[in-house]
Amino acid sequence: MKNLIGIVTVLGLIIKPAIGVAVPVNLDSLKTEVRKLPNDTLKVLELAKLSYEYSKNQADTSIILGLEALELSRKLGYQYGEAYSLFILGVDHLYLGEDYNKSIEYLEESYQIFNSINDEPYIARTLNTLGNIYREKGNFENAIENYTISMEISKRIQDTILLSALYNNIGLLYFELGNRYEQSLEYHKLNLELLKKMGNKGNVFNCYMNLGLVYKRMKDYDKALDYYRRSLDYLGENNLFDKQLLVHNLGTVYEKLKKYELALRYYNEAVGFAETIGNKNKLIYSYQGIGNVLIAKGDFLEGEKYLLKSYKLAKELEDLTKQKRLVLNLKIVYKNQGNYKESLKYLEIYDDLEDSIYNIEYVKQVTLLEQSFEAEKKQQQIELQEAEIEQQKTLKRALFGGLVALMLVIIVVSYAYMIKRKANVKIKKQKNEIEQQSEHLKESNVILQQQALSAQINPHFIFNTLN
Repeated sequence: MKNLIGIVTVLGLIIKPAIGVAVPVNLDSLKTEVRKLPNDTLKVLELAKLSYEYSKNQADTSIILGLEALELSRKLGYQYGEAYSLFILGVDHLYLGEDYNKSIEYLEESYQIFNSINDEPYIARTLNTLGNIYREKGNFENAIENYTISMEISKRIQDTILLSALYNNIGLLYFELGNRYEQSLEYHKLNLELLKKMGNKGNVFNCYMNLGLVYKRMKDYDKALDYYRRSLDYLGENNLFDKQLLVHNLGTVYEKLKKYELALRYYNEAVGFAETIGNKNKLIYSYQGIGNVLIAKGDFLEGEKYLLKSYKLAKELEDLTKQKRLVLNLKIVYKNQGNYKESLKYLEIYDDLEDSIYNIEYVKQVTLLEQSFEAEKKQQQIELQEAEIEQQKTLKRALFGGLVALMLVIIVVSYAYMIKRKANVKIKKQKNEIEQQSEHLKESNVILQQQALSAQINPHFIFNTLN
């Protein structure tokens, strides 16, 4: 019977619930006053704050207040208020322990809005809470994925409060994987060290309790009791949800030690707290504990009544895993009492549940394989698109390089052509000048020849042939 404290961290609006076994009267008065406020964003935040303060004591009231905050925030178009109200509703359903799918639905919607307004602290908190729910459901793959992303964000924004919660929750995850208790202790002790540095006494009780739980599973009952008692010292009268878990776990250790009166005392306290909160999921464990202790004490009829009560509640919640554990418990009890007919009846029920759980697990595995295949196919498509984009970039670079080279060739050729053209013009001009000079020389020669000829024809040298 596991009872773990998975930490849900909430900042900004949240204050610790007031001290007391039930919700203090001042909270009920405050609820009346808040409802009288004008319908604005302040009222949304106050309703959400009240909803959280009721969450670990009266989850039903908390849900009513959360829905009021959600409705008003949507009317006002107030995105932060809407996201925060959805977050609180997701937390409420987690504490109520009845409908984890509803809790996931609220939280995923909350995550989408926080993501759209880039609120990193609450993006990380929502992912952490989703991790807690998936861990409760036994979906460790999704739990690890959500915790990992949440831790990356918390480290980046230096959120030590959330980091502490994540150390705690990952420690619980290792615990539930089985035979990984040393890793679980490592994370819880890492968390304890961080909490002491922070001076955060408020969450130290979670850490001590979960350390006690790990030592109990390792059958070191003295250390388990030591850590549970330390946890009780820190918890005081803080809240009913965590106190219910703690006193139940004390009951389990005293049952292991065969100190039945102490075990019954703590189990009955746990039942009282669970009934006050309205957490049927936790009642199953405590009813089962009471039943087993009564039978161990020799009160078979009263013990049988509690075990059947626990089994009926597990059926009502449609929790096959808890049903399986309880029918196995009943089968063994009836066999030890010599009631083989009833023992055989529960053996048959056990086999049916085993088949149902196997089929569910098979469907889960097939779904995971399909998701894995789709993810791989998507990754291949992304890689193909990236390759095509790179190819296009390479082609563009080549075309650009070619154009640049062509431009350079054109510039060089044009420059050479202009130089050649200038040289040709110059040569032509020189040729013309030479030709003109040649013409002048020719003309000058002609004139000179004419002048020379004229000088040779002298009239004094003409003979007169007449006598």
